[in-house]
Amino acid sequence: LANRSGLVGKNLMFHPLTGVAGVFDEPMLRVYKHLDFVPDVMGKSGEERRAICAGLWPVTEEVRDGMARKVEEHADIAAAAQRLEFAVG
Repeated sequence: LANRSGLVGKNLMFHPLTGVAGVFDEPMLRVYKHLDFVPDVMGKSGEERRAICAGLWPVTEEVRDGMARKVEEHADIAAAAQRLEFAVG
């Protein structure tokens, strides 16, 4: 019914995402480095721990796969810690 004209989706195009821009507190760089998801810092305002940064993160399959590995590692560590807590507690 909605596509009687045959035009719905005719000009549909997908644009692959190659990067994400964001604003963050400078101390977050340590977290991003730990996750292997380090942005290209495009600008910074302020000093040291109070600085605010603007950055561009790459979006690639390699980055996605690396982050997935980190999440799995952390899940394994969290599960082991929980088992230990129940065993000790």
